[in-house]
Amino acid sequence: MINKGFLFLLSAFFVIFFIIFGFGVSSFGANPPAANITKTEVSKNKSVKIYPYALKRDPFQSFVYGNGSGLSISGLPLDRYSLGSLKIIGIMESRGRYYALVQTPDKRSYIITDGSIMGIERGRVVYINANSVTVAESVPNAIGRMHLIYVVLKLA
Repeated sequence: MINKGFLFLLSAFFVIFFIIFGFGVSSFGANPPAANITKTEVSKNKSVKIYPYALKRDPFQSFVYGNGSGLSISGLPLDRYSLGSLKIIGIMESRGRYYALVQTPDKRSYIITDGSIMGIERGRVVYINANSVTVAESVPNAIGRMHLIYVVLKLA
């Protein structure tokens, strides 16, 4: 049979250990510590949710990223890269509609379909088939008038 005094000392040791090293229940609660939001901002806006893991990507963050001039309207950050730097790494067909998997130079992947916006010139995907993606870009010609060019990105 285990001595009651030994169990008391063991439980007291764990309580002191958790208090010293901060593994209390409050650190895992609904209010994680905020790194860049002050208490006044939180008190003004009660709906502020803070993702506590700074080294990992926030899974709840939208794909609408802020760039120097404002927010990306396309919904995907593919308008930050030139078309030559994007790779088509997969194409899938479902119910007569094609989807393509595009990889950026920093090895992130995004799914696009007809109408998606890609490239610095904000080209629009006009056609996807089993082997390639066709993007229509509006670029200026020699006299400054805008005209469409079609860029075909082949499956890698």
